[in-house]
Amino acid sequence: MATSSSQDFPAVIEFQVRNFWRLAKNQNDVESPQIGHCRGFHYRLLIHPRGTAGTDSECSHLSVFLEAVRQDWYPDDWVFPNVRFELTVVNFKDPKQSVTSWAHWSFSNDATSRGWQKMVSHSRLTRQAGFLDEDGTVLIKGKAEPPYQTLWSRLPRYRPRAFFETIPPLPLTTTAAAQAAKHE
Repeated sequence: MATSSSQDFPAVIEFQVRNFWRLAKNQNDVESPQIGHCRGFHYRLLIHPRGTAGTDSECSHLSVFLEAVRQDWYPDDWVFPNVRFELTVVNFKDPKQSVTSWAHWSFSNDATSRGWQKMVSHSRLTRQAGFLDEDGTVLIKGKAEPPYQTLWSRLPRYRPRAFFETIPPLPLTTTAAAQAAKHE
């Protein structure tokens, strides 16, 4: 009987960005101190309080990304294909007004982060709108869940067999076998 570990379920990272507007004046690349993991995939949150530099989100939006954290045991050409990830900027006044986006992405050694450059407009990041608490904190949550239990690599020796290859072919029924023999 197979058992599942707590690592089989995505860990939700909660990143409290205290004094958000003060931080936004001085820093634009902020990593969450907490690292989540699920099925060998390790990740953290990466935010750009002033938006992503060099894009139309710069100085107008909070940008939020999920970033893969490479582990020493990952092969050089590692891939976690089709990871479902979700990012949320919490609304303290009305949780139903929280902004949540999700997607699937193949995280790899050459594509380590994915997210949204225009997650929340700066005009909405206020206490009145509910995205800042009384202390000026923004709360961002993130989680990720790879569909496979195994780390992949683009190198053939690390690539697991696709699940559909392990299903044995169905035997022909006697009627189907007789009909096939007629047509030969």
